[in-house]
Amino acid sequence: MTDDLLHQTASTQEITIINDILDNFPHLKRIIRPCDSNTILRFDQYAGYIPISRKNDICESKIYEVLLGSQVIKRWSYQLTNLERLLARYPDDYCNPEFGEQLVGAFFSHYREIEVYDDLKMCEYNPTIDPPIMPNLHNSKKADFKINQNGHDIFIEVITPRLPLNDELLFEEKPKAGFIGSGEREDIFFKIFNEYNHHFKPYEPQYKSPTLIILDKTDSLGISDAFGSHDLSKIYAKYDFPDYFIGILDRTRYNTDILYKILNMPRPVRFSLNPSYVDHHTLLPGLSRNFIHNKAISE
Repeated sequence: MTDDLLHQTASTQEITIINDILDNFPHLKRIIRPCDSNTILRFDQYAGYIPISRKNDICESKIYEVLLGSQVIKRWSYQLTNLERLLARYPDDYCNPEFGEQLVGAFFSHYREIEVYDDLKMCEYNPTIDPPIMPNLHNSKKADFKINQNGHDIFIEVITPRLPLNDELLFEEKPKAGFIGSGEREDIFFKIFNEYNHHFKPYEPQYKSPTLIILDKTDSLGISDAFGSHDLSKIYAKYDFPDYFIGILDRTRYNTDILYKILNMPRPVRFSLNPSYVDHHTLLPGLSRNFIHNKAISE
């Protein structure tokens, strides 16, 4: 793999197309720099080169590739329109250069985070963005959100998994026969447990706040069926989660964004409760009523 492949800058034609499309999104244009001759395209967030021939079926990570691809991929076009709407709705929280830089670096994960923020607001929570997990500790890791339920803080981490590039390239328009199976199931289980391990486990036993993981596999290269064919509750037999860990909410969208928008269909939501979670009676009823089963969790 050569440096030329890893550092392919935008062509004059691509720059024009990207910036013309960007002009349609004034809030987005306010927080990201225009595409120019120094903008690197087709550089995946997992540091892998995306072949030009596959640019339409591999979920690129930078917002410039999303802008360029939105001409032919309706889901990306809808996501940009929805992002503009959410930036206008939450100017103080998200319409800023810091969030713009995050979109430039990894579009899909941060797009899903602002969606979750909107879900929480629609459920009448007042989420804190990027709260430190241990506020009194210098350089504490941060969760994605913190909400308050019945006087208790609940930390939320959003996961938008993707396969490593080498595994992505095993998929063509349809997954290869025989490839879907326990490998993907174990892979997603590991990603979830690793996220808990990375963010929260280092601070135990001092850290005991109720914690929820929100999983969204919508952007997993169109192979959500592979990621979605498993029973998330089986993760608890394989990995040990602490008793403060509430569970996993799977908000993956199995059809297109446009379909959910047009038909006003609720997002397919599945919740897998951690059987070791200790505080069912205090937090779970309100959380379930307000968020897990709330109709606001939709487009």
